Amino acid sequence: MQVTSYTGSNSATMIVWTLAVFLLFLSLLKIVQKKLSASDTSKSLPGPWKLPLVGHLPFLGFFPHETIFKWKEKYGPIIFIQFGSYPAVVINDGALIKAAFNMPSLAGRPKIKLLDETTLNRSGFATSDGPIAKELRIVDDDDGYRRFVEDNVESATLPPLLALTVFLPKLADWFPELTGYKQRIDYPEVQEKAVEEIHTTLGTNGFPRYSDRANLPYCEALFQETLRKTTVVPLSLPHRALEDTKFQGYLIKKDTMVMGNLYAAHNDPKVWTDPESFNPERFLDSNGKLNNMEAFVMSFSTGKRKCIGENLARNQMFLFVVSILQNYRLEAATQLPSGRGVLGLTQACESFQVRVYRR
Repeated sequence: MQVTSYTGSNSATMIVWTLAVFLLFLSLLKIVQKKLSASDTSKSLPGPWKLPLVGHLPFLGFFPHETIFKWKEKYGPIIFIQFGSYPAVVINDGALIKAAFNMPSLAGRPKIKLLDETTLNRSGFATSDGPIAKELRIVDDDDGYRRFVEDNVESATLPPLLALTVFLPKLADWFPELTGYKQRIDYPEVQEKAVEEIHTTLGTNGFPRYSDRANLPYCEALFQETLRKTTVVPLSLPHRALEDTKFQGYLIKKDTMVMGNLYAAHNDPKVWTDPESFNPERFLDSNGKLNNMEAFVMSFSTGKRKCIGENLARNQMFLFVVSILQNYRLEAATQLPSGRGVLGLTQACESFQVRVYRR
């Protein structure tokens, strides 16, 4: 019988081979990790710890825009957030939001199945994507279209009682904070300053027109502060990266959602003095004229996917609200709700009752 003996050299050879295989395995593992890291946006962007499957959803609370704004202190203005299965980059700085939303590669709309299956069907201005969006924006940029809208708004004057009974309840029901309905009741001294300017400029009988906006700077400042203080769509309509995009040194992978925290932009203490207060005068200079602070208000978003209806909405708000304040005094009939509102598709004011008195 032949007996095979294992010498020390054989044992050493096996140890060397084992180490070689182990090191090869580690090298391959490192390569795989780099590949995965390159395809995962969260690896290249700062953000809080997340859970599997649900991501950051359990940590966002009832007011995600406020939570993410607080996270800015720890993680900076650009944060990775995982909304369930949807990766997103949320920008918490006004200047950076403008920069990102003006980039063609970040001008898409996210592919969310729930939206695709609704009547929106990605065919309108807000939800369109790719070639359809480009065609619709051509309509938006057409000077004739803009003149048509402005000409129609210019002549869209209504008797004040009709404006009060028909328009205000509907607008207050759809976008209560956009009308400033609560703000003008909550701050009676602001209401009276606006009324004084209206009566001095327009009298008590004449209908306001679009061209009067330039002559009512305090009213304009009141609208701007209302839009700033009560951001109707705090996290904006989300954009989508159409391709891998470098932004501020970060890699934003294709199909990642990109969101602008407009609430953060409107409450940035580096831009706004005492942002928690409601103060229309922040939009006026020492001579009572409008300053350039309105450029920092982004209630209708900004950039290439900015709301096409902004001019129409601002003009209608001006015409109807000035007509109402010109002829009626508003007082709260019940205790006013908190200023935080109720967040759904938009941020709306909680219900309350109001008394209306003829001036």
